[in-house]
Amino acid sequence: MQTDAGILSGALILSILHAVIPNHWAPFVVVGNLRGWSRPKLAIVTLGAGFIHSIITLAIGLAIAYAGLRLESHSIESAAATILILMGSTLIAGRALGRHLHQHFDPGKFSAAATDAILISALVGMLSLSPCAEILPLYLLAAAGSW
Repeated sequence: MQTDAGILSGALILSILHAVIPNHWAPFVVVGNLRGWSRPKLAIVTLGAGFIHSIITLAIGLAIAYAGLRLESHSIESAAATILILMGSTLIAGRALGRHLHQHFDPGKFSAAATDAILISALVGMLSLSPCAEILPLYLLAAAGSW
């Protein structure tokens, strides 16, 4: 069993090191450079997306902790398997029916301000919908203890 200090130090080290992963910052730099954003605008967009990303990752950790306290392990496994099967079935059915399950963005149809708003929303959404998988094992380790 890991000590509380071990879990906390592991979380701190991971939180610092994972920020260098390119999928956390490269899309912001690329879009910012292509759109000619100033450094302050790029910093504000990145900071906002990072904050939302952190909140969502924390919420997932809290959900794992709650599930660990309230549910038996086979219930969690069954729920996870059911969700994955439903998601996969939806994608397979969409492809089988010839449906294109997403839309493409044509910046020529929008003003520069609207295009920036759409791109910022996409960047925030991209980072928000990809919680930090690197720290999830620590959440599970903490959930196994008294956390």
